[in-house]
Amino acid sequence: MFYAMSRYFYLEFPLTALVTLTMWLLLGSAGFQKRGTSLLFGLCLGLGLLTKRTYVAFVMAPVAFVVLTSDVFPSLWRRIRGGVQIDIKHAAFALAGGLALAAAWFLPSWATIQGRALGGWILPIWAGLVAITIYFLLRRPAPDVNFLSSMMLGAVIGSTWYLANTGFMQRMLLFAYGVNDPRGRTIQIGSLHTYTEFLVTLVNQHISLIVVLLLIVAALVLGIALLRRESALSVLRRARSGWWAVLLWLIGPYAVLTLSIYHETRAITPVLPAIALLGAGLVLKIPWRRVRSVLLVLLVVVGIVQFYAVSFEPLHSLVDASSLRLPFLGDTGLLGRGGYLQVPDAAATDSGYWIEPDVLERMEEERLAQGWENASLGLLVNAK
Repeated sequence: MFYAMSRYFYLEFPLTALVTLTMWLLLGSAGFQKRGTSLLFGLCLGLGLLTKRTYVAFVMAPVAFVVLTSDVFPSLWRRIRGGVQIDIKHAAFALAGGLALAAAWFLPSWATIQGRALGGWILPIWAGLVAITIYFLLRRPAPDVNFLSSMMLGAVIGSTWYLANTGFMQRMLLFAYGVNDPRGRTIQIGSLHTYTEFLVTLVNQHISLIVVLLLIVAALVLGIALLRRESALSVLRRARSGWWAVLLWLIGPYAVLTLSIYHETRAITPVLPAIALLGAGLVLKIPWRRVRSVLLVLLVVVGIVQFYAVSFEPLHSLVDASSLRLPFLGDTGLLGRGGYLQVPDAAATDSGYWIEPDVLERMEEERLAQGWENASLGLLVNAK
């Protein structure tokens, strides 16, 4: 799926990149101890909000986990207990900076803004957000200050579009939870298919059955090796917090998207880097060298074969040749498959299939025959 999305104009490819970068910066902030990394994390938050509405679903659980397990809240509580003091000079500078930036951003399009839902209130609201951000940036670095600064920076960047398009929130509810959905889609809470659909999609169209089987083997081998030495509870206690954040990167959006009406097969794509990290961790943590080496070689070989099978026309027949039907998974195959996979020179993408020159030539012949000065071409789109 990741390869397929890189060839389409869908937003899942840049969304996956931004989610991955956000997670890297989140973990690299060391619980928001590092100011520079925290601010870059905030920058990615804003860009992610501007990329696609589902971005929040992929990062909110890991962010919440890191915040709750870091020194953010203890640091904030110590600050509150010590008495919050406002620096008047910094506050005045932040307010002036917020007003100046808001004026520079919104005044050139003031006539357009007046026609928006918030109207002229957009300017003071955004000026306030910017002012708060500047004020936090002027404070001495600390986990709570770094966290709040990053959150405000993300809000400032994201709100450049959201404040002027408040109706988008209504459309988010429509597309996510079926509120007055024009297609009549609803969330089928009582259906088992609702909870397994993305799992089947991940196996069949995102990863491939053979890779999933290899990762299951790795998990079983690692589990046996660890349990021979210590209990499962002690193993879980020793797990580094970063791995829990990566696991939530997978579990969080799976839960959110499962309980929505947005069940497009491509929707879950940004969890693939999390699966790759977890899968690599499983294999590399196996203590038995030979078993680890065999699994690594198999994964690399299968990965290379799969890449060329889904992208190179002479080998694309391997996808169909390895197909099979299994209980629960339905129509599946050893290699990744799905409707988004198209090689660049076969079937509908074959250069011989392109009829535009013939259509334009026929139009030109008809134009000349009728003596028309010009002719128009209309496209009838199947919007079913």
